[in-house]
Amino acid sequence: MSTQLVTPHPEESSPYVYRPGEGLLPPLGPSMLQTFVSSGPEAFYRRHLLGEPQPDKDYFVTGALVEQWLIYGLDYVKSSDSEFLFGTAPVVSTGKLGTFCTTYLSALEAYGFDDEQRAFDIAYETAEYSYDKNRVRAEMQKPAVAKHLTERLQAMQQNKRYVPLDIQTHAAQIVQAALDDPLIGRELQEIARGVRSQSPDNELTGVFYQREYRWSTFIEVQGTTMKVPLCIHPDLVIVQDSAARIIDIKTTSKPVRSFAEAYKRYGYFRQMGMYHQGVSHWIADQDWDGHPPYVEHPEFMVIPKLSGDRPLMFVMSDDDLTYAYGEYIAVVEQVYEHHLCGQWTVPLEYHYNNAITLREFPLPR
Repeated sequence: MSTQLVTPHPEESSPYVYRPGEGLLPPLGPSMLQTFVSSGPEAFYRRHLLGEPQPDKDYFVTGALVEQWLIYGLDYVKSSDSEFLFGTAPVVSTGKLGTFCTTYLSALEAYGFDDEQRAFDIAYETAEYSYDKNRVRAEMQKPAVAKHLTERLQAMQQNKRYVPLDIQTHAAQIVQAALDDPLIGRELQEIARGVRSQSPDNELTGVFYQREYRWSTFIEVQGTTMKVPLCIHPDLVIVQDSAARIIDIKTTSKPVRSFAEAYKRYGYFRQMGMYHQGVSHWIADQDWDGHPPYVEHPEFMVIPKLSGDRPLMFVMSDDDLTYAYGEYIAVVEQVYEHHLCGQWTVPLEYHYNNAITLREFPLPR
């Protein structure tokens, strides 16, 4: 079996344009691999190679907002430089009115944002607002709906995440509860001070929030040895002279004691395996005075969205790290198998995990 080394596209082909079977894919990260495993090759292809936009789900927006409020504080997150656009419209209810909002937005886009009344009429009919009792209710909320959708459109045009009032209120409650908690409150405040006072990103030690780490690994696909690029952005990496900590902040709407199930179901262990290996590669490549810092086992800081629940610190074990290394490499190999064959149109293969043999390990206690 012949073996050859595949190299990336030449620099003149940048910005990256996907060509099936040619060169290397863009650097793969944990969320990309999770899309491939949980949603299938076609979803991976559309989202990460074609760049089709994906609407933000409310729980993603809440989690991202909580993280940034914890790290940077309310003033920065509400500044014009942040990734969020904070809504001021009254909260729009769900159900038929939610269907109305979605239909109105689609109709408005179809008519070039020029005919609001026609878009409203189409939305009324689609959401079954033709009945008098529903039309009266919808007409009463029409100004709130219009403002809500105008703000959402503005966020889309500015490529920002839209945060309606109810999510703002909920996120603020989650943040305050976390800062008041005796287990993680003080550490969160120290982390936030460290991030805000951090020197330029080329510093070796300090507290780094979503810093980028790139490295390469070798895989074997169809008799071809490939040096493939990988990329991660861990939430927190705290590098001191003797040790480095990796902390991922997770918010959960379920009881924190059930986090062990989500840890496996959503591939969090695979994500942290990549984090651990990426940070380890970076540390090994630096010029340290004396011994380089030891990379400790990754930690999860699990913050509940439910009032009355308590945060949890969750540390990966040796066995879990070993499994995580093997699994993320297995997924990378499967992604490149599809790339080399140009095969992305199958939503799911073998009805489970895209034909990837995922290693079984006991859920952590």
